[in-house]
Amino acid sequence: VCSSDLKPSPLNELPEITSWVKRYAVGVVEIWASKRPAMQLARWSHRKVFKQLTSPSQIGIGAKIRKIYICQPIEGVIEATVTLQIGDRVRSLSLRFEGVDKRWLCTELVII
Repeated sequence: VCSSDLKPSPLNELPEITSWVKRYAVGVVEIWASKRPAMQLARWSHRKVFKQLTSPSQIGIGAKIRKIYICQPIEGVIEATVTLQIGDRVRSLSLRFEGVDKRWLCTELVII
């Protein structure tokens, strides 16, 4: 699907964001821990994000979600920071979702 084929969606046509971000973040952690195939998040991931999901893990096994912070800089765009506990270290996963075609699409994924 070409990105120009995607149509922005108003918030009332999109899934509730808090539970959506949590499910997506859990999926990312499970993919990087080799507990879930990356294809399960393909529909909700931009191709460059999907490429990151299929590359070698940057977090390893045993990562646990501590907290999720969500903000909406403009309507239909969500930016989330997920803090992860990995052993005795804490890392952050930064995500950006854009509402298109009545679904959230992850357009950015960065592990810090």
